[in-house]
Amino acid sequence: MPAKQSDVQSRLQPIHGLLSKVILNAWDEYRQRCDLPLGPGHARARANSFWAFIVDEARSLFAEVPEMHIETGNQTARFTYHNSVQFRFKKIDPDGYTRNYPTQAALSWLDPENDLFPNTVRRVEVGYILDPTETGIEDIRIVHQHLDQVSWQYSILDEAGEIIPLGTSGGDTASEDFEEELPKVAIRAKSALVKEPIKKTDKN
Repeated sequence: MPAKQSDVQSRLQPIHGLLSKVILNAWDEYRQRCDLPLGPGHARARANSFWAFIVDEARSLFAEVPEMHIETGNQTARFTYHNSVQFRFKKIDPDGYTRNYPTQAALSWLDPENDLFPNTVRRVEVGYILDPTETGIEDIRIVHQHLDQVSWQYSILDEAGEIIPLGTSGGDTASEDFEEELPKVAIRAKSALVKEPIKKTDKN
């Protein structure tokens, strides 16, 4: 059963601005520090390099966010917020789909019945869309995909300048059913993933 947009949106509302800033700041850093050309002809190399900038920026901006955890490994990074929403940063197309090769890990992420994650944890993508020339960020969206179909998505790009004081969880606006599920959550990571505290990083 797909996650409800209202539940996820209320949970992530306090950090919508930070999620957008992660991608926008990482793009600025990428353009300033990476010598790879922009444009469609360098998509794979750019995606790999840009992803590294995103993870570095996320570590920095999320350093003071309560109840934010990161799991890294297998060339991926998963962020869990308040043990209720888990997300990854991904490039998406205008319809909200990523271009992931259908590995077992990718399929497990999309399958709510798999045994890697408790069903009470909502899994979404924080997706960015490049402009047609692939030289800038056109939109940033929260996307939920159930199996092979996008269930819903919404933009957070306009919230990049809105930062709700940290320590606010968004739980006050979550549905009653969603609140009741939270105490039962216990994140279980694959052995290949390493859960680590998020620490401030020095980008010098």
